[in-house]
Amino acid sequence: MRYPDFIETWVRRVRWRRELARMDARLIRDIGLTQMDVWTESGKPFWRR
Repeated sequence: MRYPDFIETWVRRVRWRRELARMDARLIRDIGLTQMDVWTESGKPFWRR
């Protein structure tokens, strides 16, 4: 069974935001983000871009 594209997108967002929330400060800086960027992105619900 294939999931609709929007469900796959939601799953990717959940995974990315969890990973992002677990990153240490050095990794966050390495990818060009700030702690506030991480806090904002990881706090979003999965259906929001």
